[in-house]
Amino acid sequence: MSTNHADDDHAHKLCLSCGVCCDGTLFGSVGIGELERALYEKAGVAFKFSADSKSFCQPCPAHDSGCCQIYLDRPTICHDYKCTLLASYLNNEVTYVSASELITLTHELKRSISAYAEELGITFKIEELDKMLLEVNTLMLHSGDNAMKTIYGGFCLQIFAFKHHVERHFKKERDENTKPERAEMSVQTEA
Repeated sequence: MSTNHADDDHAHKLCLSCGVCCDGTLFGSVGIGELERALYEKAGVAFKFSADSKSFCQPCPAHDSGCCQIYLDRPTICHDYKCTLLASYLNNEVTYVSASELITLTHELKRSISAYAEELGITFKIEELDKMLLEVNTLMLHSGDNAMKTIYGGFCLQIFAFKHHVERHFKKERDENTKPERAEMSVQTEA
């Protein structure tokens, strides 16, 4: 089978190796209907729900060790979602190998940010990247030590590079009127 031709098996492999729509990188929360919610709760999936109880918070509890543990039976909204990279692969605009390389780079960038944060004594949570960026920027602005300002500035640049990479390769085009930094993936609740 050619790696240049999009197929479902390779699409599933890309999704399972990626997870940026599951770990909090793309979405702060994901809408889920009441019937599906009840099914997943009965099956023991411990979703943490937002205040409105219509969406579960990211990271998804089924995303464990970098992989969806319920992929074949994932919620409908997750099944139907296709990030920019997956859509490009399915439209034969990018090869499987190229898409895999972009996913590997994404994971490397996350690991780099995590290691940098650890060195600075900052708790790293991908779903709180914007909060962390604000914290580091504040530390940089208030530091009297020029060497630390350089270190904090370098860390901010890494975060911006990661955010740009994610925007470019994974996020769908946004409506011009939509400006939230972190989106919510939603679904209509069943009647």
